[in-house]
Amino acid sequence: MPNVENYTMIFANIIAATMRSSVITSDHVVMATEIIYDNLHHTILWLEDKQDYKVTKKREADHRAWRTAYNKCAKAVHDRTKKEVVRKSELEQVYSALNSVSTKTARRRLDIMMDAKIALRIAEGRNAFIALEI
Repeated sequence: MPNVENYTMIFANIIAATMRSSVITSDHVVMATEIIYDNLHHTILWLEDKQDYKVTKKREADHRAWRTAYNKCAKAVHDRTKKEVVRKSELEQVYSALNSVSTKTARRRLDIMMDAKIALRIAEGRNAFIALEI
């Protein structure tokens, strides 16, 4: 807070000097406060946009990694749902090999994809299949 007060006084001095005033008035202080507020406001908006950009980029990279692994697996058409599917175990193994992670990590990440309704788990007896919705 003391820094904000210091910057307010610095900006108020600059504004008074540019207006050729020998006295700093409340108008100068209000203008300086508005400048600082606008700068902080725009900085916060920029940071929020930047953060959202990183999250979106990571999500797209995750989807691309799963799509690549899915395309390397043997595909089949599920009889009941008529969707293109791959074996869940094969998808986990291919994903873990392509992304240098353990099969357990691949399984955990696939569970996240299924919770988000991006991947659909289809069970046929003891066999589990995955259909990607992306």
